[in-house]
Amino acid sequence: MDIKEKSKKLAEFLGWKKSLGITYFKDDKLTTIKHFDYIENNDWNGMMEVVNHIENKIIIPETDNCFNVTIGGGLYCTIQDSYGELIKITCNGTTKLECVFEACVKFVEWYEMQR
Repeated sequence: MDIKEKSKKLAEFLGWKKSLGITYFKDDKLTTIKHFDYIENNDWNGMMEVVNHIENKIIIPETDNCFNVTIGGGLYCTIQDSYGELIKITCNGTTKLECVFEACVKFVEWYEMQR
């Protein structure tokens, strides 16, 4: 899966609605998929929107368990549940943004398989 496909996966995870071609809607505003090319655009604001969604919106049903994203001082990012048990994704990369991006994509793939 290339970066653009991974970016689309994250956009859909955030609840953005797909329209024709490469256009997405967010809160009734039209946005092109270019906005989601986090790596290419060095877009930390957009990437943190994904991180916040993972930490604040995804709660395991019937428990108070949620997920924590740890962005390390080095080039790594780890995502695990609040008990440190259910999932632990660690990703290394060439930049800190790339590490967070790849870890979030892996988390979304795992999360989709759980549903």
